[in-house]
Amino acid sequence: MVGHKGIHSQKKQVWRTAYLVVTPAIVLLLIFNIAPIIYTIRMSFFKWSFYKENAFIGWDNYRRIVMDKNFRQSVLVGLEFMFWNMSISMILSFIIALCIRRMSRHAASATKVLAYIPTIIAGTVISYIFGFIYNFRYGILNMLMRSLRLSPQAWTTNPDTAMFSIVFPSIWQAVGVKTLILLAGMNDIAPSYYEAAALDGAGEVKQLWYITLPCLKNIGLYLLVTGAISAMQMWDLSNFITGGGPQGMTTTPVLYIYNRFRYDDYLGPSLAAALILAVLLGCISWITFKTISSDKNIDG
Repeated sequence: MVGHKGIHSQKKQVWRTAYLVVTPAIVLLLIFNIAPIIYTIRMSFFKWSFYKENAFIGWDNYRRIVMDKNFRQSVLVGLEFMFWNMSISMILSFIIALCIRRMSRHAASATKVLAYIPTIIAGTVISYIFGFIYNFRYGILNMLMRSLRLSPQAWTTNPDTAMFSIVFPSIWQAVGVKTLILLAGMNDIAPSYYEAAALDGAGEVKQLWYITLPCLKNIGLYLLVTGAISAMQMWDLSNFITGGGPQGMTTTPVLYIYNRFRYDDYLGPSLAAALILAVLLGCISWITFKTISSDKNIDG
């Protein structure tokens, strides 16, 4: 009996210590995450202003946002941006990771550093860098066009090029971290898989298709979900490079919410739009998980 009491006492002590360790994190989570979300949900049902009296209006804010063609257009813009950003950056990152694996040690280290540098640069800084590149009069891109005897382009105001004027900077910023994550996944694949495949006569293409890609499935799923959420939340490149133009063709959902928050007399619609976007991001994540089922690590 004494032994059982001693074990029970030790378990209580372990649980007490665990609660003490996680309590600060739970308190911070409640203060800075849960409480603001609950307050945001509550105030989205009000005609709310910092300077005027608040009034409960039910679902009117949500109806206004859903019926607003500018919001619907911003969602479509966000989905288009997400598609181009994710498809191009994932392919480029995978190719670069494969190339790094074939490089010498010093060359691989230098390439990883160069690939990662854009990741640590703030989006605002990247916006001004590419804004200078796209500038119609003295931009590097148009200087190159003139040297090739081609007509300079208004890259950020032309409907045909405006979207890609924000897609390319986002890819440049995102490729580095995706490359390193994919490279880490490739290095974690057991060499015995490739050795066995080579003994069976499988070439490099078959090894890539039947070993590398399946083993990177979980990492690819992670990159897809986090990349999709990040792309849908982008606003700085659109705000500083194109200003959301031309005619709202690069106004992303977060930029739409930002503009409504700045210029509306009441904050309820912007809160409702933010919550609708949160639900949309949850649906995108759920669809991604359902479409690409995750597998546990084969090696345990």
